[in-house]
Amino acid sequence: MQILKKEMREEIVSVAREEILEYGYQNASLRNIAKKAHTTLGNLYNYFESKEAILSEVIGDMPERLDQLLLELVPESIIKEMMKEKDIQKVEALMEKNIPQIKNSHLFLQKETIILLEGCEGTKYAYYREHFYDLCNKNLITYFKDKDKKQEIQIYMRAFEAAFIYIGKTLGDSPHGIKQVRSYLKLFLMGMLYREGNSKISIKMRNN
Repeated sequence: MQILKKEMREEIVSVAREEILEYGYQNASLRNIAKKAHTTLGNLYNYFESKEAILSEVIGDMPERLDQLLLELVPESIIKEMMKEKDIQKVEALMEKNIPQIKNSHLFLQKETIILLEGCEGTKYAYYREHFYDLCNKNLITYFKDKDKKQEIQIYMRAFEAAFIYIGKTLGDSPHGIKQVRSYLKLFLMGMLYREGNSKISIKMRNN
């Protein structure tokens, strides 16, 4: 009986992560994964019973971690506090202190996140993209005085998701990538605050 090696299992998962990220789940090749992991297709099945089993190992607990972040995206009490503040530096300080995503923004750049949002068609994770949108909706609605502007909220939501995918693909979770995500989050929130009437913030931003 063959002894399964932890190192080989980890190598298969690592290679599969890159394969699925590049080609998506449907087009990812188990033969390519096995070859790049320096093993055979037959041996790969000693570690994983199917391609979706490999995907599950790649994704891990990322859905739960993202859910937690999105549910705490922007506490309404913090938004109200920022809406009252006219000093741009104080608004930024409130963001850094109170909004988890700015502190943990690297999660949005993880390869597992991009795979969840782009590459899981035909699997048990196919639901997650719309689920991500739904959670964003629940948080974005707190920015809007007019709660009926669903189409406008959808536009903001799609831009929100697309930004993280683009940054994640081009910069990854490098220090520069994390910096860009944090900058985007700040601009995003500033734009939403301006939209809801805090125009003095916008004036100061243009003058900086």
